[in-house]
This record gives sequence, structure tokens and C-alpha cells, in this order.
Amino acid sequence: MTDQIHQGIRNVIDSNRDRFLKVSQEIWNDPELGFDEHRAVQRLTQPLAEAGFEVEVGVAGLDTAFRATWDSGR
Repeated sequence: MTDQIHQGIRNVIDSNRDRFLKVSQEIWNDPELGFDEHRAVQRLTQPLAEAGFEVEVGVAGLDTAFRATWDSGR
């Protein structure tokens, strides 16, 4: 069972590799000061929200901290 879960995770990562690299490169090319990474937060949370995650920005008293929650579903 654990091997199946790990393989499923690898499949998701592999099938989204280009997308992950693009976001990583965008953040790298547009640096922001610590605790003021508003553009980076947008770049990270928008695709999560589009994928169906419930995204909450501004957690733990930090404007740039976020939580993305996926319904437990199946």
C-alpha cells in the first residue's frame, strides 16, 4: 500500500514538473524581502485554489503565510 501511495505522489510530481519548475523560476526571478513575499504567495496559492484546494492566506498572524487544505474525500 505504501509503495502505491509513493508511486502516486511521484506520478503527480512528474506530470506537473514543468508547472512546478515555472513557478519556482518565477519566484527566483522576482525576489521579495522576507515576510513581504506577496507575489510569491499569489504564485503559489492561485494554482492550488484552481486545483480545488481551500486556500487561506494570512495564517499564524503572518500576511504571507498560507494553508491549503484538500478535502479528505476518498
